[in-house]
Formats: sequence, C-alpha cells, structure tokens
Amino acid sequence: MTLDSIFGAVVGGLLVLGLVWFWNSLLPNILQVFYHHEPSIGGKWKTTFREDDKEFNESVTLTQKGRRIKGSIVLRESDDETTTYKFQGTFRYLILSGTYESTDPSDYEQGAFALRYTRHGTFTGQHILLSRKGEQLISSDYEWIRA
Repeated sequence: MTLDSIFGAVVGGLLVLGLVWFWNSLLPNILQVFYHHEPSIGGKWKTTFREDDKEFNESVTLTQKGRRIKGSIVLRESDDETTTYKFQGTFRYLILSGTYESTDPSDYEQGAFALRYTRHGTFTGQHILLSRKGEQLISSDYEWIRA
C-alpha cells in the first residue's frame, strides 16, 4: 500500500460521510422549502386527551426533517408519576400520523395517532392505545396546541 492509496481511501471515506450527512440532514430541510402548503411543525407542543372521564395533558418535543417527524412525549399523571414516550411518523398533506411507545423497557404501552393540521395552527384527531387495565383498545380525541 502506498501513501497515495491510503490518502485516496481516507478522502473517499470522508466524501461518502459528507454525502450521507447532506442526504439525511440538509436535503430534507431544503426540500421542505418547496412544500409551501406544509408548515414547519418542529418545536414544543402541549396535548390534551380524555380517558375514563379524566383529562390528561402532555408535553411534546417534535423534530422535523422534511416529512419525517420524531420526538418525545412526557405525560405527568401526578406529581410523582411521569411517563415518557418516543414517537416517529410522517407529516404529509397536513396529516400528522405516527406511532409511539414507552421509553421504559418494563412498560409495554404503545399506540398510534392521526392528527390534522388546522387553520388555527393546531392539530386535532385521534389516538389509540392498549389499555393497562384490560385487553381492549382505547381511542380518544387528541389535540395538540403549540406551547
């Protein structure tokens, strides 16, 4: 092996890393500019949903890369009980859809949501999850408002 071939391999590797970074990080943000009908939704959100006639509120941190979204949801059920979820999904044609699951490995809770972006800059729709109390699915109205 010569010094030239080692140098070429290193430069080639760095070039590939640069292209992967561009493809995954910059290109989705550049393409987002061309989706004029789709707003940027990244940031902090507050949610509201009802379960068993009790209202719950969550804090959401959402990141957006083009049409792909991901983030975390923090549900504070009481002063000493907090559950954190991670989620991922897509935002296309003003519809935010995704799946979520608990970050606690011992907690099986997971679910899905589908929300429509409104003219008021909020999301409204439904979420569905498997009940902790039984084997039935629970569906509820779900609203997101920018924090």
